[in-house]
Amino acid sequence: MRETAALLPLTAVAAAVRFAGLDRQSIWLDEWHSVRLAVKPAAAIVVNPDGEPPLFGLLLHALIRLGAASDWWMRFPSAVAGTLAVPLVLLVGARLGRPRVGLVAAALLAIHPLAVWYSQEARAYAVTMLLAIASTGCLVELLRGGRTGWAVAYALTTSLGFGFHYYFAFVVAAQALIALADAAATPAHRGRWFGTALLTGVALAVWLPGLRADAAAQAAQDSASRFSWMALPYTALAFVGGFSVGPPLRALHPASRAGTGAWAALRPYLPATMLVLAVAAAIVAIPFARRLEREDRWLLVLMVVPVLGPFVASAVAVGYRVRYALPALPFVLVWAASGLRSRVLPLALAALAALVGIEGWGLAQMNLPAYEREDVRSAAAWVTARPAPRAVILVGETSLAFERYAAPGDAILEVEPHMLTDGTLAARVAETTSGAGSVFLVSSRPWTIDPHGEVEALLGARLRLGEAASFPGVAVRRYTPSG
Repeated sequence: MRETAALLPLTAVAAAVRFAGLDRQSIWLDEWHSVRLAVKPAAAIVVNPDGEPPLFGLLLHALIRLGAASDWWMRFPSAVAGTLAVPLVLLVGARLGRPRVGLVAAALLAIHPLAVWYSQEARAYAVTMLLAIASTGCLVELLRGGRTGWAVAYALTTSLGFGFHYYFAFVVAAQALIALADAAATPAHRGRWFGTALLTGVALAVWLPGLRADAAAQAAQDSASRFSWMALPYTALAFVGGFSVGPPLRALHPASRAGTGAWAALRPYLPATMLVLAVAAAIVAIPFARRLEREDRWLLVLMVVPVLGPFVASAVAVGYRVRYALPALPFVLVWAASGLRSRVLPLALAALAALVGIEGWGLAQMNLPAYEREDVRSAAAWVTARPAPRAVILVGETSLAFERYAAPGDAILEVEPHMLTDGTLAARVAETTSGAGSVFLVSSRPWTIDPHGEVEALLGARLRLGEAASFPGVAVRRYTPSG
């Protein structure tokens, strides 16, 4: 009863953290892809080969059709999902026979900076995490002898999870391993698992027609991505402190793209990074200081497979991102909380206290300029404040989100890689800037498109550089005619 009574206050804390400042940061590249897709007709969203299933795009499409197209509303589904994940973790922990563990895990998830980050992003990851917890809750009920209704609920939540992100398949793989082990140990349960597998297979088949085209699109997009063993320690870093403790992503990405390694970017943050990794090692190791029960083995599978699955896939075709492993985070936190049942309780309490401190640290730094998303919204406001007529040249992947905030009537050119190799860049720039009183170069992650600064050199040779401004992750230069 004590743990159940904590549902409401924990959910309130989770909602307050996620909805406060939901639109404080600018929409960035990944979100812009979701928003740009969502304005298309529903039929086009379903068949669009963009590497992802269509459910999140259809959800945003419905909001836009209802007139809710602001940054706040585009992130609303993720904030709701991230909030609901907190009480659901508590309930699943209770059904595992460990109410206190579920309570601690829910409290950890409520303020976890990585969970909050994706609860404030217009992408499918927070929803996918929620469905991973929900489907696992259904699985636990089946493991405990639940009726047919739980098999239907499991098939439905699993299908929805796969419909929001294909990497939900690794959650299903983990759950399948648990079900197979139970079927092997208890022959009387085999009929139940066969029926559940049949229902789930039918439910998942809905998404198979688009899977092949989406997988090909994602593999082509990631064709230049490098496999790196550093993805695993970076995942451990993010699973403790989110993206706002240790080296900023914007410092790591250029080093990774250049193939020079991350040491130069990591070195100034080495003490903090080593501290976070030590805490990560502790919260994973401490629960082993006791005899592992059946539920512990379930947790190990649920936290390991959804991380190793995307990591192994990155060695084959698709680049690795920490967000692909997000469904494992709640189970990592449940595992960490289970250290309270170990034989080294003082050490477990110290590790969990350190985890809470690092979470608070990451949460406090999330909106600092070094860690926040690229601020194309402020860049667009700076450009709009200058006299018209204006032309804008966008360089770098993240700069594309500038279009969401651009003033009507501005001429905008998105520089694409082929323009730098097929000789069309100069002509396209001249066409876009013709008649403009001011030309603005907006650069964000320029190494992704123009690593040698060819666009800036072209503008500098033809125009006179005037003002310049910098925003988190975005640089803006204003050029005027030389005459």
